[in-house]
Amino acid sequence: MKSTLTLCFIGLTFLAKAQIELIYESPAHSGPVLVSDNNVKNAVVDFNTHPTEFNIYNLDNSLFRTCQLPTGVEATGSWWVSYPTLTLFDCDSTNLEYILVRPGNQSQSIEPHTRVVREDGTVLLDIPGCTFSGASNSPTAGSGGGLYNDGNSAVMFVLEGIHYFHPSRYYRLCGAAPAMYSASQGGITGVESIEEGAKTGMMLFPNPTATSIRIKYELPAGATNGILRVFDLQGRMIKEWNVTHQFDHIVFDVSNLESGNYIAHLLLNNGTKVSEKFVKIGN
Repeated sequence: MKSTLTLCFIGLTFLAKAQIELIYESPAHSGPVLVSDNNVKNAVVDFNTHPTEFNIYNLDNSLFRTCQLPTGVEATGSWWVSYPTLTLFDCDSTNLEYILVRPGNQSQSIEPHTRVVREDGTVLLDIPGCTFSGASNSPTAGSGGGLYNDGNSAVMFVLEGIHYFHPSRYYRLCGAAPAMYSASQGGITGVESIEEGAKTGMMLFPNPTATSIRIKYELPAGATNGILRVFDLQGRMIKEWNVTHQFDHIVFDVSNLESGNYIAHLLLNNGTKVSEKFVKIGN
């Protein structure tokens, strides 16, 4: 009996490990967001480096969207970004919207302010004197301000002040609240500085590869973004990503590519170009 139980335990342990797979490692000061159904992205709010914008990335580290702050608003440590989503605040899935919040602070004479903002900086809803804080996805949302789903769509509610005993306002939204959200405070930084005079280059590994390849790159001083493309030897473009200095690599799944030689080409916004070859093996 003892040996049988041991074998069962080993089998269950193996099954559990087989069902769990590491797919992404995010940098500090970032968080997962759902910008649409089953579409996980990584939000990086770095108001120290970019005081008027923040970025959202795909899980391969390529840039998904850059969101602007409203005109005249420069983020400081008192601002928060929450719920960057495609279909929550309007019915147009081509635009991304988010909540911009400045929680109030009586001791510092800071009035609360809540806005719903489109990715180009257009303010869709302006609620001075009100606080959006936290979130809830149950029909019985808490009293701290947030979001919940009822039978029709999402409802956002804010406090007319900064305390839970203040009156609340409720707003009917177009879409449903996602199961995940991110609330990132301004005045933080998750960007590692790039040494002055760093050489632009790429390192591809493992090379050759049968499953995936990591394309590691460096952006020199004066270059802030670029386009990374993969071509076959006939010059046909296989894949394209927008990249920034927030990350230093792209993870590319090559399992569906035909065996053969391919070229990774990086074009930076300062005009610098660099290319490296890699080999796909097996099929």
